[in-house]
Amino acid sequence: MDVDNPKPNANTPGFTQCQNCLSWVPERSLLLHQNFCLRNNFRCEQCGTVLPKKEQSEHWHCPDCEVHGNHGSSSLAKHRYIEHTQQECACGQSLPSRSSLAFHRATSCPVKLIKCRFCQTFKEQGDVSSLNAADILAGLTPHEAECGSRTVECQICGRRLRIKDLPIHQRLHDDERKARPEPRNCRNINCTRARGDNPLGLCTICFGPLYSPLHDPGYRRLQSRLERKLLTQLMSGCGRAHCGNAPYCATALGRSVGMSEAMKAIREQVNGMLRDDVQFHVCVDEVVQRKAFLAGMISAEGVYGMEWARKAIEETKGDLSRARAWLEQNARRVDE
Repeated sequence: MDVDNPKPNANTPGFTQCQNCLSWVPERSLLLHQNFCLRNNFRCEQCGTVLPKKEQSEHWHCPDCEVHGNHGSSSLAKHRYIEHTQQECACGQSLPSRSSLAFHRATSCPVKLIKCRFCQTFKEQGDVSSLNAADILAGLTPHEAECGSRTVECQICGRRLRIKDLPIHQRLHDDERKARPEPRNCRNINCTRARGDNPLGLCTICFGPLYSPLHDPGYRRLQSRLERKLLTQLMSGCGRAHCGNAPYCATALGRSVGMSEAMKAIREQVNGMLRDDVQFHVCVDEVVQRKAFLAGMISAEGVYGMEWARKAIEETKGDLSRARAWLEQNARRVDE
């Protein structure tokens, strides 16, 4: 409706309603309008439709329903054929109209062709009355409910399950994966092994040179051994040609570091040795260094965190493709 020029109604002053076409016209021209309207227009008392009198014979009402039309006996016959003529389906069921037949063929007809989600072939869907509540909720057809009853082995836990139950089972694994806490790896950033039971949070291999059987309740002697270990790395080097522990190893740097410079470099590691957020930079053998490099590659992709990447590389013994597969099944992604 035009806001500036609204259509006249009962509340519009100066307008009155024509009793034939029920339109609102100016009072001053009502007589002229009615003379023309009564001569030329016809209003159906049953539905209120207003038509030119020459089209009155083409107006019809269905005797069996409330549908009406304006296109003569041909449209009435078409309507009665579509809506009020008994139809037989290929499955043998009798239906009262073509529209109900179309709905039946599109939904519950046993001979309706569907592409099975399990065997990937076109099959008749079967009798829907045979479905149980679980199959209905899963959106399965009768054929799929039967075809999906075959069993397969879960690739994660090894349990044998029905194919149709596998999506729900896999979602349970996915929820379990998302709920897993981040792994606790060795605090040596160059190592991928699991954290050991020691005050520094190092693995047993990295902590081995620092171990002492002497009683040390305040960890003062342990701090001295750690400081000596890190200073030796910077001042003398580890002697491994492959070492990539720069700038915390003289071998990796290609030069020896002086005492004062070395003390500054290791101060944070020594003073925060009991803090979980401080990581150590201890030289490792070539195999472990390669694993740490591969873990860094995975972490740099931004999908998984470094701790998960280190865990995956260690679990798969440095196999990059197997590590990615392990992460998909076991690790929580950064965006989850």
